[in-house]
Amino acid sequence: MSTKTKLTVTIDAEVLPRARDYARSHGVSLSSVVERALREVTADEPSPEEAGAAFVARWRGVLQPSDLDGDPRHEYLARKYLA
Repeated sequence: MSTKTKLTVTIDAEVLPRARDYARSHGVSLSSVVERALREVTADEPSPEEAGAAFVARWRGVLQPSDLDGDPRHEYLARKYLA
């Protein structure tokens, strides 16, 4: 059994009654609702390196290079930002 720790939180006055109603209708405590929400937002959060790798994997082969030779907008932006 894991050790529980008391925590004081400040919650918007409009949210608290709805959260209590949710907990009551699901037969659980408000503490367990909060704990479950915190577990969900902190579960398996990828590191920045993992997130970058996932982005690359998702878009690999989807984006094709465009032919920008002779495009005056590209030449202007290249001079402005790459020079």
